[in-house]
Amino acid sequence: MVVQTSIGLIETDLVAGLGTDALAGMALVFPVAMLVQMVSAGGIGGGIQPVVSRTLGPGRQAEAGLLAWHAVALALALGVAPAAGSKQTCVGRPTLRPLSFLFDRRFMPPNR
Repeated sequence: MVVQTSIGLIETDLVAGLGTDALAGMALVFPVAMLVQMVSAGGIGGGIQPVVSRTLGPGRQAEAGLLAWHAVALALALGVAPAAGSKQTCVGRPTLRPLSFLFDRRFMPPNR
C-alpha cells in the first residue's frame, strides 16, 4: 500500500511538470481509474478466489473453470463500462474533452 501511494505521488509530481492543464486532466480521470482498480482488485479478485478454491477442494475442476470464466467476463464488462462512460461524459464539453486527452489517449482517441 505504501508503494502504491508512493507511485501515485511520483506520477502526480511528474504530471505537475507538464502544467496545470495536465494536472486537471489527471484529476478528471483519477476517480474512474480508482473505481476500476478497486472493483477488479477487491470485488472481483477478492470475491472469486475463495469461491474457486472451495470448488476445487472437492475436485470439481469443470465447475471451477466455469466460475473463473464468469469472473473474467464480469471483470471485462466492469472494466469497459467506466471507460465508455468517461468518454461519453466529455462529449460536447469543449473545456473537459481536451484535458482528458492529456492523460489517456488510448481509451479516448480524437474524433476525425
